[in-house]
Amino acid sequence: MITRRSGILALLFLSILAVSCAQGAAATPPDASTTAASPPDASTTAASMPTTPVCGNGKLEKGEACECPTGTTGTCAVTDPTQTCASLETGTSGVLLCDAANCMLDPNTCVPGSMAGSGGSGTGG
Repeated sequence: MITRRSGILALLFLSILAVSCAQGAAATPPDASTTAASPPDASTTAASMPTTPVCGNGKLEKGEACECPTGTTGTCAVTDPTQTCASLETGTSGVLLCDAANCMLDPNTCVPGSMAGSGGSGTGG
């Protein structure tokens, strides 16, 4: 037979048990639309990741001094008018080239002095 005192103790025990269970449980179940991982946006992912320059793809990229058209072997003419033998080394002239293998400037055709001159008179003896 349950006495009044044992009934109160049972109620007290069940109340404590209910409160302790409620503290460990989530208040509301998570919403699947906010917790599901969405795929990253390709435009922001690519922009935020550092890129390694690809020499020979026809695009001047960070880390390359120059770029040749796709499929070029050897050297090609530098297309940037601000890159000249004189800008690379003061007092030189010539045609500045781009090394297609490593996308670096090739100053081998730069020579000391200026190629600009008055020419000759055209007369000879």
